[in-house]
Amino acid sequence: MLKLKALKGSEGIQLEAVVDASVFSKRPRSPSKQQNGWTFLLSVNVYGPPHQSSDVATRLSTVSAYLQHPYSLPGNMRYDNPQFFKLPGVAVDMNTFVGTAQLLASRKAELAEDVFRVLDSDSLLSGEGDSDQLTIEGLKTALHKHQEIAVTFVLDRESVEKVRMLHKKMAIVQAPSTASDGTAFGGIIADRMGLGKTLSTLAAILKSLERSRDFATGIAGRTHATLVVVTSAQLIDVWLTERSSHLIKDALKVAIFHGQNRAKRIKDSADFDLVLTTYGTLASDHKSKGPLHQIKWYRVVLDEAHWIRNSSSKQFRAATSLESRSRWCLTGTPIQNSLNDLFSLAEFLRLPPLEAKHAFNTRVITSLTTGTTDAKSTLSSYLQAFCLRRNLGSINLPPSRTVVVEISLSKRETMDYKAILNDAKRRMDATVSRKNITTYNTLFTTILKLRRFCDIGTLALQGTQRLGLAPDAEDTACGFCSSTDDDILSLLNSHTLCPFCFRHLQPASPLPDSGPKSSLGGISEPSSSGEFPTKLSRVLMNITEDDPDSKHIVFSCWTATLDLLSERLTSAGIGFLIIDGRISSAKRQQRLDKFRTEPSIRALLMTIGTGGVGLTLTVANRVHIVEPQWNPSVEDQAIGRALRIGQSRPVIVYRYLTRNSVEQNMANFQEKKKNLARATIDGGSDETIDDKLAVRYPPSLPAKRLHPY
Repeated sequence: MLKLKALKGSEGIQLEAVVDASVFSKRPRSPSKQQNGWTFLLSVNVYGPPHQSSDVATRLSTVSAYLQHPYSLPGNMRYDNPQFFKLPGVAVDMNTFVGTAQLLASRKAELAEDVFRVLDSDSLLSGEGDSDQLTIEGLKTALHKHQEIAVTFVLDRESVEKVRMLHKKMAIVQAPSTASDGTAFGGIIADRMGLGKTLSTLAAILKSLERSRDFATGIAGRTHATLVVVTSAQLIDVWLTERSSHLIKDALKVAIFHGQNRAKRIKDSADFDLVLTTYGTLASDHKSKGPLHQIKWYRVVLDEAHWIRNSSSKQFRAATSLESRSRWCLTGTPIQNSLNDLFSLAEFLRLPPLEAKHAFNTRVITSLTTGTTDAKSTLSSYLQAFCLRRNLGSINLPPSRTVVVEISLSKRETMDYKAILNDAKRRMDATVSRKNITTYNTLFTTILKLRRFCDIGTLALQGTQRLGLAPDAEDTACGFCSSTDDDILSLLNSHTLCPFCFRHLQPASPLPDSGPKSSLGGISEPSSSGEFPTKLSRVLMNITEDDPDSKHIVFSCWTATLDLLSERLTSAGIGFLIIDGRISSAKRQQRLDKFRTEPSIRALLMTIGTGGVGLTLTVANRVHIVEPQWNPSVEDQAIGRALRIGQSRPVIVYRYLTRNSVEQNMANFQEKKKNLARATIDGGSDETIDDKLAVRYPPSLPAKRLHPY
């Protein structure tokens, strides 16, 4: 609604709110005490004299607001949309479009639900049946059956003959010319986290070495190497570890293109089978037209490919600018916010029939409006042809369960929590009364303070510096914005919010690897005079009272939370280790090895940004998610460190949630986010701070949307 303020001062403009009467019959008769509001879909019609239409269009465009077709209009009212493209000399009866927006929204929802149904199905996207046992020279580890199917899937999608047969089956007349023979190669490996996508990819690279060398032989500017793009330097180490663990020494010759000392150009690229780099380095290379973009690769693989889901991001532009014979996306979460995420992957892949954005608009969006083709069939056939997805049911893991641990704040904590809220209300009232644009900053800061308070309680008021918190108490909620790599941070220099975890971004310096260490590698702090946090007391109880043979991973946003836990674990004589941004990469690996091998180390405390992605920690059979995240996939990634191939014990996942707090709002927001992604094509594109604060929306209802006209 704030965008409608742009019309203030425009002569003769009137607004009319339109609501579907059926929503009132669905209103809860007995709302809960915590439910202070009720939200429903609202359409706003804008009325005015014809001579003002250009002014209305200009005013709305300046605030990125665009008029949609109205759901309904009274009587014989004439409808004209000044932002609608009209060809010169061609008359258009705009009244024929009245009501089509609602129809289009309904069709989009049906389409989104159909795609999710395909992705969630155990019977679909499981490969082309049983594959023959593969013999792969250089591989010393026996692949699981689902990994063999993945290797066969990759090889088939890179075979000229089999891809042509596939195109014929899909009735594609002409494919894009990404290869010399006019055929596009590649696809999406969308297996759930923990199914071994990295090993499957390494095995496919090994199996196709002869084919890749034929591609590059005698042709300048080509290389037989596969370029793998990962999220951080830590993930480069993961790929190197997988290579050394499962491949015979020197079976694949690897080059690392990352860091300040990386070569200005890749010399003798013909000697490498695999080149590893990061999205940050790739974006930097694209900007300088560096060596990665001067070579035609045999294969490009995007690990954690959802990192390019924002088509306006540097990493998306850099990745789509690469030249290669085949392109692959590895991601357990191909859709996080909306179907737009999937279309970004499709634009990188360049696979028919959705090889570019205009193709998607023509074959999907236009067909939804006009009904000329079956959009559902187009997307479904695309996924069936080019996407491989298996759930954890594909492997025989021990049973796992999730325990939601609800926390009630103590009386003292409740008083202090309310004091933070009241202070925020006073400051917001003051800024609103002065029409100060810092209102949202106040809201962000309040949310962060409340989230921090749910973890460390009254100790949050005892002095932030001692607890390792920046004055603004910013969290490190994902590997993207919490990275200390300069080239990764460069991806964020034009953002005010992290595009992955929505953290408010401010300049910060990496914390040094310092502080008093416990005998087992933890970082201890002296006790504060404040009350020990209720939530952390429960976390400690679940660790200390568990079977001594159990191993625990504790994930939190904040180092302060980990430091307080380490203090009590030391007092209880529980062996533990800490891994966070203060620990160097070399020391991280030492601590991970120690956690895996030493029975006396029962707990590993990790910030979710540094340990939530890429690690294999199947030695642990207990996972603690201390606080909810805005993006539920961040939590799923963290849990996947233990719940994956190699796990031999039942796993319990503890999710801690503070009652009557911002954390309950976050849990509701997670559900809303999932439902919006399932219900719309672009449901995640308009998230604002309002969505995060006003999360009283029942999960079954859509968020508010502005529909002028």
